[in-house]
Amino acid sequence: MSFAYVEGSPTPNLAGLVDVGTLDGTGDTGIRLSGGGGGTFELLAAPGLLWGTAAVRNGMADLSNDHGAYAGLPLYRAREFSLVGEITVPTVDDLWGAIDLLYRTFNLGDRSLKTLTLNTAGWAATRQIAARVDGEIELVAPSDKNGHLATRRGFTVPMLAPDPRIYSTTEHATTVASGGTVVSNAGNMPTPIRVRFNGAQTGPVSVTDSVDSLVSSASPTSGHWVEVNTRDPDAATATAYDDAGASKFSTVSDWSLATLPAGDTTLTSDNAGGAGTTVVYHRDAWS
Repeated sequence: MSFAYVEGSPTPNLAGLVDVGTLDGTGDTGIRLSGGGGGTFELLAAPGLLWGTAAVRNGMADLSNDHGAYAGLPLYRAREFSLVGEITVPTVDDLWGAIDLLYRTFNLGDRSLKTLTLNTAGWAATRQIAARVDGEIELVAPSDKNGHLATRRGFTVPMLAPDPRIYSTTEHATTVASGGTVVSNAGNMPTPIRVRFNGAQTGPVSVTDSVDSLVSSASPTSGHWVEVNTRDPDAATATAYDDAGASKFSTVSDWSLATLPAGDTTLTSDNAGGAGTTVVYHRDAWS
């Protein structure tokens, strides 16, 4: 086989480019789907991802005094989408190596989440979503015998994102003061946060928007920290741990400050003593 893929090529040129990498941020790209021509793997469409928003399911609850119901908080459905593209290679001998790479990157046996990094010319910065393969990868069969000699093949990869929100690739860090600090979510959806309480601080330690709070009874000493994450992307749930890796989940008594709304929010930090800092991390989030 003469096929070889050089990671990071081709250079992004038009809207719709997608890099497929690992969730842990190691930079293992795997495949770059370039939009608008050029490159081995070209992205032709991404229905439900680049075109479409996250689906919302309204929570419903029975009223106590009749047989009706009322709409509760909106809940997000998992996002189902497809990557529709085309493989283009110089010679037909190269085709099978490219198909093998496609199957290795979108591996049906790998149920872990992968990060899709989305680049479009109309966005000020790249965005990302965590998803996994959700079904059979389809390759378009040639329509006639001579078609098997063609150097192009269409493909469709079905994907599922348990968290349907699209996030900024940049994670913002804001040190929150006791007198109040403005934290900005430039997206249009509420976004999860993680809060690091750096020592030395005496518990309870907290951060609040004056209505909702994150509160922990932990008391990190100087040079150490405790971190509370309202949605850890690796665990897909809330977590709390210290810099030694020990769980601090039981120390958290209030999880009501679970997300930052779109726009600006003033947060304040507090503790029972100590000069350690409290840092809030977040990514801007879009539907």
